[in-house]
Amino acid sequence: MNYAYLQKRLSRGIIKALLNPLMHWSHSNAIKPGFSIILGTPVMLRELLPVNLEFIRHMDLQNCDRIHIVFDRRGSLQTEQYARQIITEFPDLPIATHFHPNLPGRIVEHANRSKFFASLNWVTGINACTTKYAILHDFDLYPHHRQFFQAIVSAMKAGGFRFSGSEHTPFDGLTKDDGLIGTWELGVDVEWLRLHYRPIDCFHAVKKVRGRWVDLDAFSAIQACTPERALAEGASPDNFSHIKNLCSTYLKYNDGRPFILAWRLHCVWYLQFLSGRKERLSEIVNLMLRADAATIEVDGKALDFSSVHVTCSNVLDKIVNQMDRFLHGEVRREVEEYLAATRIFLERFGDNSELL
Repeated sequence: MNYAYLQKRLSRGIIKALLNPLMHWSHSNAIKPGFSIILGTPVMLRELLPVNLEFIRHMDLQNCDRIHIVFDRRGSLQTEQYARQIITEFPDLPIATHFHPNLPGRIVEHANRSKFFASLNWVTGINACTTKYAILHDFDLYPHHRQFFQAIVSAMKAGGFRFSGSEHTPFDGLTKDDGLIGTWELGVDVEWLRLHYRPIDCFHAVKKVRGRWVDLDAFSAIQACTPERALAEGASPDNFSHIKNLCSTYLKYNDGRPFILAWRLHCVWYLQFLSGRKERLSEIVNLMLRADAATIEVDGKALDFSSVHVTCSNVLDKIVNQMDRFLHGEVRREVEEYLAATRIFLERFGDNSELL
């Protein structure tokens, strides 16, 4: 093990040692045969939550017991009020809202590491489940196939799997040959998990996978020693739009920290439009079409797009077209204008170098 992995393992071990005695599975929850959806939600991005719920609303939710929205902080007067508002706005969805438990939440906030926030989200949601199966549904993933969730649950039932999902993760030193399913859309046998593992076992970890030290996401260490897992037919990447790094890009932008995936903000602005800010796209279109340089100012922050390659507009087109068609049956005029203006802006001021 090299020094970097050793350092990660030691520092995480200390935080986990503090968390472990504070977390326990609830044994009062009777297990039902259906499934639950767990949606980890960054408090700082809660304005985009209605978009997630709108996509979920379009899914086949037969036998879905609850949609557990887990906010990634301890509750406050403001966020608890927002949670009640969301339930009111979506009365047709079986929503339950949760916040991080007090003491574990304090420790995770002090550690201030994204993987600890995510792991505590999933564990908090699973602890609230009353169903045999749960689907960990990523905040920046938008399904556009009506049977998406059902496909994951059906695969688990038919194959007797403990884990199922959409694709194998190639991140953090893993390869697709390792066969570990990405946590961004992961079906879990909750009944089995709570019987055989502690909450802390579900957290991210530095472990050996096929003889290599790897920095694993939540649940991946358990997956690595659980052969009963497989991908779900009908839940492949063709059936969703995944705006990777959406949350981290936006949070860094919002905090004034440097980030490298500036074009992801064009996805954020589209999502803000979907969430009810109807003027958002026209604002950005005007800024881009009037620009005389690669830098534009949005919400008082200067954004430099000179390093964004023009081909990023192709990816943006694909993502937004899929999402808008699924929700509205067509790509609406203001969305088409937004995509066209983005392409013109990047052709004028972005990176137009040849790709190798």
